[in-house]
Amino acid sequence: SGAKEVIENRRARVVAKLRRSMDLTHEKLRMACLLSPATTEFGAAAAGVTIAVQSDATKLRQEIFNKLTLPIEAELDGLSHSGLTVLCSDGYWSDLVEAKSLRETFLNYQAAAELRGAVPMSFVFGGVTWERYRGTSTCKIPDNQAVAIPTGVQDVFWQAFAPNDTIESVGNAALGQPYYLGSKPITDSQGTKGYEISIASHVRMLCGRPKVIIPIAKA
Repeated sequence: SGAKEVIENRRARVVAKLRRSMDLTHEKLRMACLLSPATTEFGAAAAGVTIAVQSDATKLRQEIFNKLTLPIEAELDGLSHSGLTVLCSDGYWSDLVEAKSLRETFLNYQAAAELRGAVPMSFVFGGVTWERYRGTSTCKIPDNQAVAIPTGVQDVFWQAFAPNDTIESVGNAALGQPYYLGSKPITDSQGTKGYEISIASHVRMLCGRPKVIIPIAKA
């Protein structure tokens, strides 16, 4: 039973590693959709804008309102939303938090976050939540760029999973799952010698409202 426990624990670790790898693959697909939202089904993407984060607070609020809030709300055409979020690359975030007109706001949020024991990765200014996107070397927003998105709106992004291509996974009204894990024993005349472990996912990410996703570059 001791050897069996060791094997089961080893198998569980391999499965967990495969799931983490698939989670990263899903995130890469989401990021690709965010950075290139245009589709033949739902139209062209919005034009990019620049936001002069080094300007004074009044002018910066005007730029945010004119270049982000108004265009996004115009495209939503009356649909309600819960707010606007700008996801920032490391380079854009660095300029943002060092800007004179934003520094005090950021420091106030930072102090409040430290009291809660949290790591400050976002703050609100001009009616917009500015958030540092913590990516990886292969899944990130291009440096010195950011992207604005509305939150709380249906059909902005769709994530669809198809069933696996096995008899057990298909059938009448079968719904796709994010993961399909396989753990098949390898046997010979002496019995089980090991396991063949696999993971599959059949997903498509789509942006249903490309015009509400606004790319931002440094001014």
